[in-house]
Amino acid sequence: MPNEIYHRSNWGESKAEDFGDVYYDHAATNKLYNHSDYYENSDGTDATLKDLNNKASIVLTPTAYSDGSLNTVIPPYAPSYIENVAFVTSEWSNLQESWSIDETNNKLVAEATWTGFNKSAQYPISETLVGKTVKFSFDAVVTAGKFHFISPFSSGNVGYGSPNYINQSGSYSFTYVATGSSVRFRNKSTDFAGEITNIRIEVIEEADFDFSRGSSATRVNEQGLVEDVQILSGELVQNGNFEQIGSEISNDVGFNNPSNWTLTGQSTVSNGKAHIVQSDSSNTGITSSTNIINKTYKITGVVSDYVSGSVGFASLGSTNPRAAIPSQNGAFTIYYTSTRSTPSTWNIQRITSPCDLKLDNVSVKEVGQNWTISGDNFSIVDSALRINRVTNTTFIQQNVLTSGKKYKVEFDVLDKADNSGNFTVRLGSNNVYSVSDYEGTKFSKILTSSGTDFRIYSSSNNGVIYVDNVSVKEITDDTDLPRIDFTDGTGSLLLEPQRTNSVPYSNDFSQHALTGGSITSDDIVSPDGSVNADTFAEDTNNSQHKIREDISVTLGTYTMSCFVKGTDRFISFYPQGISTAYAVFDIANENVTASGGSDYVSSDIQNYGSGWYRCSLTYNVDTGTSYTHIYLSNSSTNPSPTYTGNGSEMSFYGLQLEAGDYPTSYIPTSGSTVTRSADIANNSGNADLFNDSEGVLYAEIKKDSNALDNAFSMITIGDALNNRLQIALIDNSNDFDVLVGSSSGTNNISSAFNYGSYNKIALSYNSSGFKVFHDGTLVGSDSNTISGLNLQELKFRFANNTSYDFYGDVKCVAVFKEALSNDLLERLTGEGYESFRLLAEANNYTII
Repeated sequence: MPNEIYHRSNWGESKAEDFGDVYYDHAATNKLYNHSDYYENSDGTDATLKDLNNKASIVLTPTAYSDGSLNTVIPPYAPSYIENVAFVTSEWSNLQESWSIDETNNKLVAEATWTGFNKSAQYPISETLVGKTVKFSFDAVVTAGKFHFISPFSSGNVGYGSPNYINQSGSYSFTYVATGSSVRFRNKSTDFAGEITNIRIEVIEEADFDFSRGSSATRVNEQGLVEDVQILSGELVQNGNFEQIGSEISNDVGFNNPSNWTLTGQSTVSNGKAHIVQSDSSNTGITSSTNIINKTYKITGVVSDYVSGSVGFASLGSTNPRAAIPSQNGAFTIYYTSTRSTPSTWNIQRITSPCDLKLDNVSVKEVGQNWTISGDNFSIVDSALRINRVTNTTFIQQNVLTSGKKYKVEFDVLDKADNSGNFTVRLGSNNVYSVSDYEGTKFSKILTSSGTDFRIYSSSNNGVIYVDNVSVKEITDDTDLPRIDFTDGTGSLLLEPQRTNSVPYSNDFSQHALTGGSITSDDIVSPDGSVNADTFAEDTNNSQHKIREDISVTLGTYTMSCFVKGTDRFISFYPQGISTAYAVFDIANENVTASGGSDYVSSDIQNYGSGWYRCSLTYNVDTGTSYTHIYLSNSSTNPSPTYTGNGSEMSFYGLQLEAGDYPTSYIPTSGSTVTRSADIANNSGNADLFNDSEGVLYAEIKKDSNALDNAFSMITIGDALNNRLQIALIDNSNDFDVLVGSSSGTNNISSAFNYGSYNKIALSYNSSGFKVFHDGTLVGSDSNTISGLNLQELKFRFANNTSYDFYGDVKCVAVFKEALSNDLLERLTGEGYESFRLLAEANNYTII
């Protein structure tokens, strides 16, 4: 992993112990990687961990996750329990028949003198391990037969083979939650013989959060694109829009060097032109010294001095017909697909005779890169794939899939005059998706691969069809995947409340009422990277120019949001008739130029890159219908002007109306309202990972609005009896509150929270009281004696309740089992330094 500057070995002459042994240990994130299903944002995690003490017992960073869990880092210190099982006969509770202990050589021995099956060697384990995650490992030598290992972890037997036995030598380990007080080895054949050594029991300390949402949800990925979190990969098919152009194939575009050409018949190359001429039917033409292969090529050039005949482009030895060059003077562009599987030279040769014309500036460049053609029925025409369905051939990208996994496959069938017939899309070897001629349609389908290759397959029926914008992405059905969000450019864990998008067609603006303009659907690339954003072109009438959707809602507070691109007009959100609120957005200058009304709450504009901005307006609804008006305006102050349009265009994506005081992540809809469930993360750690006497609860968190969905928004360590450590945000307040509550009383400290940016907060406690550091500064302390804590669980909610869930962005949450010094707390919550020397210099410390 990168960022090794944070390891103490890179600190030069200074030593970690000079400052409380604070360092970044790569073994921590290696362990995190090994026990998670999905892992990303490693650089961001490394940067976060550089300021954490190696004695932290739980560290959550936005890096690793699995379906249903947020995986935490536990620095590599000694486990709470290890037992190397003794090979002493008296310590084994039961040795039946042919089992015995070889105390001299430290092994459990099995001899093939059995009278039947299921004879056991049993070893007791400590009752204190019941309920804990335990790893049981051993080495086995099997000289004959087979045996079972029966764990105290779950019902049934554990082993290899069928049915669940071990029949070969090797090292074995099993990890489960212990539910019993002993382990057993048991013979499963009367000829079993062997020996077992190096038996070891180890408690595995885990502190992963249980995570649930139960629905799909979007995020901004590391590439800055809005995507569903169930999409687990980037684009797997390369050059799916067929617009990639390769380098020049010809080594003599301008016909400046006759030696680069082999001439046939009466043809010549001179004076910067190729003269293809022949008075009879004999072959004539020019052959290049460069090669092409079974790819598609774009050929451009100029015909001049045209007299008669026709010529065409082809690779030598190819079975497909020549690509004809227009028989007239002027510039031309043609496409040619070679069927040659080995490199071969190409030529321009007479098709009809007599022939007399000249060519200039002939360029040959590959298109359709990354694709392999099997057969001669595919070609790239005008940046689209043309399928000429005559014989069974395929258009392939190899080794881009994994057999058995699911993929979202999308493509467009273009509206072309000669479209007819159908074709098949293959994931692997099976014919999994047959497409009829639905020209002008965007297709989207979830398919499971039976191999590694993605194929477009042409069957033997006649017809021609055009395909563009091919996309293949891996997906999952898992709905409990946490979201690592990169909206602000760096990764954070995104936790949000349940919200519903009440707009039934969030991304099809042709479904909304239009005034003073028209919609072009799927016109440009949207914030999700697909060509699915709509463009509104205003007309030239003296009128209002707007998009309107009427939605029935209950009374309350709502937030309207939409992605907007274009700088020719101001955009205004104005829910007329049900609210006096409005906001006018200046997209060109990225600000809100006017807002107000008695029902106005707030507005915002955020830059999403590539010219896209997400505008939002929060307002109160006074009646039961919400008009989600979007106006194109020539006024920076008037939200609903009447003016003469000039044909200006603005593009839109992701219209959303949700009940709530602030905008949340985009919820796509396509014909009905859609609800995204709340993110819930709890149940991290156990009593062994907390210290009731002293320690630190640390969080680096952000919340953009002080309007919460509950009275509080909390991060706590506690138990069901309300003994707790707590960091809480307070609804519609600019403060956060830190509280210690136990049988000895409840004490709290409040300080200002910086909404819209990350806050680093540390609560340090011991028997003398507690203190709070915020962004590098001590903001309060309390000397009341703390006792009676019973810390059992770390969660993003109130300690003994199911309410007050924390919603916001999380960079880090960490637990320390000892109280840290003021210097360490200042560093932990401050800017952080890459070495002790830099820390000392920044604070005018003297190094002695």
